[in-house]
Amino acid sequence: MDAVELTKKLVGIESVSGNEERIAKFIHNLLEQNGLEPELIYTGKNRPNVVCSVGTGKPKLLLNSHIDTVFASEGWKKNPTNPVIERGKLFGLGALDQKAGIAIQLMQLLRLKNKKFTGSVTFTGVVDEELQSLGTYDLIQKGIIKDFDAALFSEPGIICGDGIFIVNSVRGRYGFVVKVYGRSGHGSQRKGINAVVDAAKLINAIDTMETKKHPVMGSGVTCISKVGGGTDFFFIPDYCEFMLHRSAVVGENKQYCYNQLKDLIRSLKLKSRVEVEFYKRPNPFLEPCITDENERIVQLAKNALQKSGIKPELKNSDSVFDMNYTVNLANTPSINIGPNGGNIHAADEYVNIKDIETVEKIYTDIINNFFKI
Repeated sequence: MDAVELTKKLVGIESVSGNEERIAKFIHNLLEQNGLEPELIYTGKNRPNVVCSVGTGKPKLLLNSHIDTVFASEGWKKNPTNPVIERGKLFGLGALDQKAGIAIQLMQLLRLKNKKFTGSVTFTGVVDEELQSLGTYDLIQKGIIKDFDAALFSEPGIICGDGIFIVNSVRGRYGFVVKVYGRSGHGSQRKGINAVVDAAKLINAIDTMETKKHPVMGSGVTCISKVGGGTDFFFIPDYCEFMLHRSAVVGENKQYCYNQLKDLIRSLKLKSRVEVEFYKRPNPFLEPCITDENERIVQLAKNALQKSGIKPELKNSDSVFDMNYTVNLANTPSINIGPNGGNIHAADEYVNIKDIETVEKIYTDIINNFFKI
């Protein structure tokens, strides 16, 4: 079985976030049947992460992939869990994000099982990346992701554009809930304080708010993701709230973003009272991160791309993923190299077959040189 066939098998197993147990057990059994000793480490009920190592000691390399997917969106013309190959593309839910990446990393583990080398490679197939990164965070808290010399992620390359890149930096993301309190009244008299109107003024101001600019990451981004307020027809609404996602670059931590928002609110001098809360989540926000281009893993990746005839570009990911945690919480130099395709988080998602094969060769080159095999 090669990486393409394994990708098809993985796509055929539904693993929407929160329902990862079946695919985790499939991966566990696959590794066990090939003479390895995988473990299932549970993050909550029915949510196992797969952990499996080859070799022992240092240096230690981490291969991290998430085994969950998003829900199938509207508009699929194909069966999301019945993978098909057409015109050099493998279609199916999660094919690109990121079951092809899982397959590439698993094939490396199987390739290395009979190799003699000094050091160890650990694969972690984690739950919940599409929601709140509970899997990787849990493995860090349990000391399973610890003391690694480098980490490789296999998220799709499309997070940074069309092509195969080395992702060595990732923006962070914070969430806020903004609560606007006005004063109710009859709609014909306009004697109250309209919380919806004041919320709209604030939303417009946030949308044009200047953020810090980073030479690699660009500028931070604001996104109003949800709005709600009002009671009934012809009442002046006394309450409105909205959710704000704040994409942040290095130099913008969560306190900086909070203070910036509070300063903006004060400057508008709204009649409504406004409260700002951090969005409640069970684990920390994902802070922005950068792996220095002089790190050994980056240099090995550059050489591997060049050997494959690809310009070794370093790219920034605008969207967070579990690399934010391995860099910031596990102090591990981390990069991402994954295949490309299309329709990520959309109908008829696909991964390019050629890219699976190319990225697999790149991984082989990086790992062989990392351990001097």
